[in-house]
Amino acid sequence: MHEIQKALPVFSRFLRCGECGGFITYEVINKRQKNGNEHHYTYYRCTKKRGFCSQPYLREEELNVTLSRLIASFEMPVFGE
Repeated sequence: MHEIQKALPVFSRFLRCGECGGFITYEVINKRQKNGNEHHYTYYRCTKKRGFCSQPYLREEELNVTLSRLIASFEMPVFGE
């Protein structure tokens, strides 16, 4: 059995869906195994409040890699020259 827990929206205030423009939210899924181990998975997704959207859930690890690459490619402009 697994339990869904709403978590604090770390990126959701800054991200919008590329397909429909809706906001991005996330959920933490806690899974308990029969042997007592517990696993926590975070998934980001479109809220789909703007109508139909075909975008799937995205694991937090995948989002972190994508955002890290994007931020690493960013260069601050030189001002005052």
